Amino acid sequence: MKPRGFADRASTWPLRPLLPQHDGAARIVAHDVERVPADIDADHGDRGFGVSDMGRNQRFASTGGVCAAGLMGFIAYFLSYRAIFFVAAALVLALLAALGRIRSSDIHFGRAACLPDHQAPSAPPRARLWSLSTNRGLLIFAGCVFLFQMANASMLPLASEAFAYSKEALSSLIVSALIMVPQVVVAIMAPWAGRRANIWGRRPLLLVGFAALPIRALVFAWTANPTILIAAQVLDGVSGTMLGVLTALIVADLTTGTGRFNLAQGFVGTMSGVGASLSTTLSGVVTGSLGRAAGFLGIAAVALAAVLLLWLLMPETSGRTGTSSDDRASSRNQ
Repeated sequence: MKPRGFADRASTWPLRPLLPQHDGAARIVAHDVERVPADIDADHGDRGFGVSDMGRNQRFASTGGVCAAGLMGFIAYFLSYRAIFFVAAALVLALLAALGRIRSSDIHFGRAACLPDHQAPSAPPRARLWSLSTNRGLLIFAGCVFLFQMANASMLPLASEAFAYSKEALSSLIVSALIMVPQVVVAIMAPWAGRRANIWGRRPLLLVGFAALPIRALVFAWTANPTILIAAQVLDGVSGTMLGVLTALIVADLTTGTGRFNLAQGFVGTMSGVGASLSTTLSGVVTGSLGRAAGFLGIAAVALAAVLLLWLLMPETSGRTGTSSDDRASSRNQ
């Protein structure tokens, strides 16, 4: 008989080429869905970027995540894990129908680039392509997000792996609960976070979200009790709320007037994806060599580094612009 690990690798290798496509498509859709409602809605706040929209969008996204996780858990419990993928494929049809209702004429070109005063149908003037490489705040924030995802991305897979392969009857429901709890927290907190971001600023809320990550990693290193792990996922909801609502707001703060919001958002998303990819690989190596507790302690160390980088170097961005007006005037491509 083949070793279990070899059998798993042999049975899943045809799916591996699809993983980069899935991750890339997910990030593109997440970025566009995050911005489209704000680009359509004419009622906007400071600098044409809807702060309240971000909280509302996160609430809808998390509500959908809760419903999907619950549905998939019951399907796996009553049918099979394979049936989950058929249901997911069917849900894509509803997604395509909803996207088909959005007309290109509904999108405000200027707001999409964080230039709300631009009313012409043509592309707005933009700063030079490489101007973002000198934006210190953007580079620091991208580094913070990189470290955050490097710590965060592998936590739930490592925690739920034992339950996924367990013969326990409720294992699929436990995994679903681990996914659902943070989504419920995000759905509840996201509008509040969006409102407070304008009152308290971005940095304090972001520090709260980042600080929740090492605490959660230490809890996961301490115990494998499913009840405690599910309760600890509340911290994941806090982190998800802050990062989900504030990422686009901070990028908008740092790039306002440059016309390069989408490029900057894509850069931050790339750093997030690279961090997440390294997370699963490195955590898997550490956990396989030194054990589960060592894997989570390593995650806690990376998460603490992200908190320190944010605390020591990341400035408050609300009320700021990405570059001075003189710099923008001299750097735009006419």
